[in-house]
Amino acid sequence: MDLSHNYLYGELSWKWESCRNLTSLTISNNNISGEIPAVFGKMTRLQKLDLSSNNLSGVIPRELASLQFLLDLILNSNRITGDIPNEIGFLSKLEHLNLASNNFRGSIPAQFVQCTNLLSLNLSKNKLEGTIPSEIGNVRFLEVLDLSQNQLTGRIPQELGKLRVLETMNVSHNSLLGSIPETFGDMLALTIIDVSYNNLEGPLPNVKAFNEAPFEAIQHNKRLCGNVEALQKCDSPMSKKGNGDGGRGTTAIPVLTFLGFLLLASIVILLLIFVRRPRKNIKREDIGRLNDLDFLCILNFDGKAFYKQILEATEEFDSKFYVGEGAYGIVYKAEISTGQIVAVKKISSSPEEEILDFVSFEREIQALSNIRHRNIVKLYGFCSHL
Repeated sequence: MDLSHNYLYGELSWKWESCRNLTSLTISNNNISGEIPAVFGKMTRLQKLDLSSNNLSGVIPRELASLQFLLDLILNSNRITGDIPNEIGFLSKLEHLNLASNNFRGSIPAQFVQCTNLLSLNLSKNKLEGTIPSEIGNVRFLEVLDLSQNQLTGRIPQELGKLRVLETMNVSHNSLLGSIPETFGDMLALTIIDVSYNNLEGPLPNVKAFNEAPFEAIQHNKRLCGNVEALQKCDSPMSKKGNGDGGRGTTAIPVLTFLGFLLLASIVILLLIFVRRPRKNIKREDIGRLNDLDFLCILNFDGKAFYKQILEATEEFDSKFYVGEGAYGIVYKAEISTGQIVAVKKISSSPEEEILDFVSFEREIQALSNIRHRNIVKLYGFCSHL
């Protein structure tokens, strides 16, 4: 049932409880007033409830916790008040929760951690107080987190660095203090960040989202520093300390770089072990022929031959094989001569560049190697060809 974008007014009827088989109810962008009826909790088959952009008031009925099949709860842009009910944590299948632009008070419930399938959480433009619950870092599939324009205080929990598939985070216009956790350096999927209008200080994490952030996304803080244009550079460890601590600081980057190369080497070794496991019922004279066809046989890997196979399979990256694109390149569907169907991500340099940005290439490989997500395919191999 979709009644959105009309001129409906008045209050929501209690008779909706009779619609026990209703799976989706959208009455957004109207002039509905009054409270959300508690009997909505009796529509037990409901998967989507969208009452956004109305004039609803009162509180969220705790009875909505009975909607065990609910995937989307969209109540933004109303005048709903009170606390955010802890019972929302009972909605274990919930994927999208939008309570933005209301008058919610109190703290952010730690019970959100029970919504293990949550993909987006938007609590912006309310009057929420207290600290950001560290438990949010356990919502491992979260892709969008918006807590902006509230009255949040305290430090950003380092546990948020565990959100390895998070793409967008906005905590601007609060009263957060301290430094941005070092754990954010592991958030390789993060592409959009906004920490402006807080009391944050210290260095920005060395990840794409911060390195490419516009100044507007980090402005009006206490003493942030980093490589962003118009932001002061961070002082080197040696300029701050002349003792042993400073010496350890100067070796941090080389050590981390070395560990990064060790990680990539380990991945290659694992791939070698995987693809070279003995295959049953294969005659010795057939091994050479199979190696010519199986592009995953890294010990006999020929980069030029592999690249040629990809060009043939995608007809030189024709648009009809286009699947999608991310921050670093375009993805194509390719069926290799062995009959295997794979996703090929082509990471190309811009027309102004003469060579590929190998830093971006390395980050992409690290991200695909570390992230485990139901929407991200398994990484089988990678190569560079100029």
